[in-house]
Amino acid sequence: AAMLADPIVRLRDEHPDLLICILGETHYSSLGQREADIAIRFGRPTEGDITAVKVGVVIFHLYGRADYLANTAVSDRSFIGYDEALDASPQQVALRRLAGGTPLVLRSNTIELQMALARAGGGLVLAPDFLAAPDPLLVRATDDEIIRREVWLTFHTDLKGSAPVRAVANCLRDALSRDLRRLESQEDK
Repeated sequence: AAMLADPIVRLRDEHPDLLICILGETHYSSLGQREADIAIRFGRPTEGDITAVKVGVVIFHLYGRADYLANTAVSDRSFIGYDEALDASPQQVALRRLAGGTPLVLRSNTIELQMALARAGGGLVLAPDFLAAPDPLLVRATDDEIIRREVWLTFHTDLKGSAPVRAVANCLRDALSRDLRRLESQEDK
């Protein structure tokens, strides 16, 4: 959601009558039950009458504070992850694989709090590069890419003809495609 603030504000400037409600949740709002008109998802949806457009990929690396990495032996490093509700998510599965038998010592339902815990020296966090790389207090624990997730813009197919939904969907698609492509090209260098 953080990547979308500028494009959404610009869209509102262009369309002042447009009312937008943004939900940043760890669970998926149901498009099928009309809890949302548009959603951004990791992974292509397979159910319902949904239009899905792939807008890019998000790359995840392991991050920690520089002094934590320098002063903590690799075997003694702690891991910060999601709470149990997200144990099946691909990034959590990847983190648990990296941690081996080491328990996740700090858990939270938001990546923002996990990153704050890593900034405070609490351990390593598996975070998307678009959030963690610009953070001056976090550095990559390794150059190894841990996981890559596809990002999909989804909406009800029957709303394709709705001018407000089309305007928001186009804005989100264009902004995400541009920004994620830029980040991916930086990673490939």
